[in-house]
Amino acid sequence: MNLEDFQLENDDHGRVRLINHNQMPISMESASPLQAAQKYLHDVAGIYGIDAAQLTELFLAPERMPIDAKVSFRLLEDKRVSGSAVVSIVQTYFGLPVRYAGLDVVMATDPLRILSSSATFHPAIEVKAPKADSVKRAVKLTSPELSEILNQKADDKTRRPPVVNRTRLVVFRYQERDRQPHAPVKRGDRQQQKQLFTPPTLPLPPLPDSIVDGNFYVALEAYFTLSVPGFEDLHWVALIEVETRTILLLEALIDGVTGSVFLTDPITKSGSTSNSAGSTTSVLNGFRDSITLLDLNAPSNGTQALSGSRVFVSSSNATSPTKTSPFDFQYDSRTNDFSAVNAYHNCNRFFGMLVDMGFSLSSYLDGTTFPLKANHRFGNTVNANCPANSTGNGIGGVNFELADTSNTSDPLGSACDWRTVLHEIGGHGILYDHISRANLGFSHSQGDSFAAILNDPLSALTGSDRFITFPFTLFWDEDFAGPRRHDRAVATGWGWGGSNDNGAYKSEQILSTTLFRVYRSIGGDSGDLNSKAFAARFAAYLILKAVGLLTPTSAAAVNKTGVTDFAPCTDYEQKLESADASSFVSANPAETHAGGAYGKVIRWSFEKQGLFRASGDPVTSVGRPPAVDVYIDDGRAGEYQYQWNHWNCQDIWNRRAADGGSAHEEPIVGQTNYAYVRVKNRGSQTANNVVVRGYHAYPSVGLTYPDDWIPMTDVLLVAPSIAGNDSAGVVVGPFQWTPGEVSHECMFFTVYATGDPANVDGRITGSIPEWRLVPHDNNVAQRNVSPVPGGGGAQPLKAALSRRPFALYNPLPGEARIKLTATLPDFLVRLGWEVRIVSAGGSNFGLKPGIRKEVLIDVKQGGDFTREMVVGSADTLIHVTAQANGIIIGGMSFNIDPDMKYSVVSGDGKCMHDLCRIDVEDLLKCASLEKAKRVRVRKIVLEIDYEDDSCK
Repeated sequence: MNLEDFQLENDDHGRVRLINHNQMPISMESASPLQAAQKYLHDVAGIYGIDAAQLTELFLAPERMPIDAKVSFRLLEDKRVSGSAVVSIVQTYFGLPVRYAGLDVVMATDPLRILSSSATFHPAIEVKAPKADSVKRAVKLTSPELSEILNQKADDKTRRPPVVNRTRLVVFRYQERDRQPHAPVKRGDRQQQKQLFTPPTLPLPPLPDSIVDGNFYVALEAYFTLSVPGFEDLHWVALIEVETRTILLLEALIDGVTGSVFLTDPITKSGSTSNSAGSTTSVLNGFRDSITLLDLNAPSNGTQALSGSRVFVSSSNATSPTKTSPFDFQYDSRTNDFSAVNAYHNCNRFFGMLVDMGFSLSSYLDGTTFPLKANHRFGNTVNANCPANSTGNGIGGVNFELADTSNTSDPLGSACDWRTVLHEIGGHGILYDHISRANLGFSHSQGDSFAAILNDPLSALTGSDRFITFPFTLFWDEDFAGPRRHDRAVATGWGWGGSNDNGAYKSEQILSTTLFRVYRSIGGDSGDLNSKAFAARFAAYLILKAVGLLTPTSAAAVNKTGVTDFAPCTDYEQKLESADASSFVSANPAETHAGGAYGKVIRWSFEKQGLFRASGDPVTSVGRPPAVDVYIDDGRAGEYQYQWNHWNCQDIWNRRAADGGSAHEEPIVGQTNYAYVRVKNRGSQTANNVVVRGYHAYPSVGLTYPDDWIPMTDVLLVAPSIAGNDSAGVVVGPFQWTPGEVSHECMFFTVYATGDPANVDGRITGSIPEWRLVPHDNNVAQRNVSPVPGGGGAQPLKAALSRRPFALYNPLPGEARIKLTATLPDFLVRLGWEVRIVSAGGSNFGLKPGIRKEVLIDVKQGGDFTREMVVGSADTLIHVTAQANGIIIGGMSFNIDPDMKYSVVSGDGKCMHDLCRIDVEDLLKCASLEKAKRVRVRKIVLEIDYEDDSCK
């Protein structure tokens, strides 16, 4: 294991908290993930500062009763999530688990490779052994005893006693600030209008002097159910110190057929903020969608209820509607019944989305019992919440209140807003199953990110309004200064570690801005709906899988210790990288997308929001690139903003001689050509051991790596070291290669440096289409750009593009509808030129996966032009772009070169075939005159015999 091939994340004390292997995963030959984790942890024990003697019990489970033992590490969990595995190792003392402390190891399973690990164990821990009698009494906790500990009055006959659901002994570090959640500061009338959900609390007695902030104690972790005003049968967890029987922590486990529904809220659908939640019934009714309600149970005695295999709707405040045949659940929008139908559909919709993405509900949500209760009318404020189950390891239900309080006589429920459902179940609900708590250690949740990403493709909102996370329900943050957004600027305190990074709702906006940037980069900023939808679904899948890779010992699950503790956030970033490492195997539609493409985009997105700063950098600045970050510049300076054209890299070029020239020349078929590439470094450290590899391919669109790429004759060249922050770069070449096909072949390069491999150097182990590989790895670049003559006027350009061929592949998993779009520079459009697809099928046709189709383009000649017109044009590129099911999969571009009078490549591979004006001297250069001593041109006679009237 080479230390230069992975990244370490240290805390303020210099202690290693995270190790990221995603760029160069470590292959393991072990028989199981657990065995791989055991070997790996022994290998990295020194890096983490672990005594190897403490790793001898990794296969043992923690004890239920204390034993005579100090620090050790034992197995907490070994789980599988969609092509990945995570092994959670808990730190123990007296054989008891130390709560939220230990190690986790994340792996891809096919093949078995280590992707990342994190450490949350306490390096220095001392615990006073409790008396044996105190331990025995603690584990026999009864309901009356818990009532006494909770300081409930014995004579209070109106309150039901708590019900003890589950207990276990743990070692717990008491921290005064976390004993109970804090309520937000009230802000007068604004607090009444826009409430934030605050979990309920109970008054606790003061702690005895023996309890010291920061010390460790043996405690009973007790999950129990207790009703309080406004919350019936609410589930709680308490940490009770076994000697004094005092509460060290108390937390409520809650946080924020056909029928008519809002598939998207009226503001998102219309793009107009006037269609708000305060609108009248007649206005809102116009935005209802009639759908089939899925997964319902069969009618009982002819009556259909909103009850199915995954969700049932019930509320003590408003009876859930039922219907007889024809079972038509159609209601006005401002009614409790409409909210009930939306509650059923949207909750079932979320779980259906998980299943469609390939997750198994029984394993991904293994602590949740289905069907789940959805309460469509829980209260009377603008809010919703998602409680845990009785044991704290699954979802207990979803409670919806109102979306608007301006007219409670005609109520509009918050269940009608899909964004709200995504925040509650996708934000808090799924966390219960994986970390047994409602919140991340550094952010309120990832729920706002789901709301922002999954609603963007179909949103009609534009400009700044696009970035309002809840435009309809208008959820605010702690300051009630405005609606939550996902375009927060680092410069104004919205970066990681900035003034607004509070670990709660403000940090959630920092996270949603970060993850929305991932979505935008991989297609969300496309103008095409299908590209946006693909990007949204893939981004949501990665977030879901990253949460599935969390365990109670993950750094992301543990509250940050201070503003400079970036380990929880960085661990979440690494979990996202690890989630991307293996293939996305979708169930509906049934298709597989290669993994490993988006790791660098994810890292960059967090960097742009202020993570990965250097020590001393201001918190209003973005983060730093990786220490070594070599790249081939495609116009984005090594970054990852969305770019629709990934095949036009100008830092790749061809020469017909090894002369070091910098102008791109059209290759000559069958002869040795010479390719060059410029490599730069946006990292702060010198890039060493730089290696560049070159490939070429038949002129094609929709290529797949490595299948369609042929190594150049000089497949590999070693480059000189590249200094840090070198935006000028070094030229590597010449790469000798021999084009084998007529027309301009595609060129493809990858660059490796120690500490910065290309994704194809180890992260990606199989085939991957160019449209997912090239734009998302700055170590990879492609040029499908052919120069065409612009210095000789109209006739040479027409000749160069006459029936110009290229191949097209469908790289998608299934049959796709192909659409070809050709665009011309403005100056040619004004002159009346047109580009046409003249091959069979024209510009729109179906194509099965992996099938190659020959495409021919042609031009309709317009007015003549001069070299000066080309030089004066801001755009000189002719583009032919290919979309498969709406997703841009590649293209060919033709650069009109003002210094090129004619093309040197003919349809049959010979010189100067074009019907254009050329100099005789140039013509003779191509003539076969080996025995000629001298040539003088006296007369040229050309005779052409045409058949019939075929002359055009």
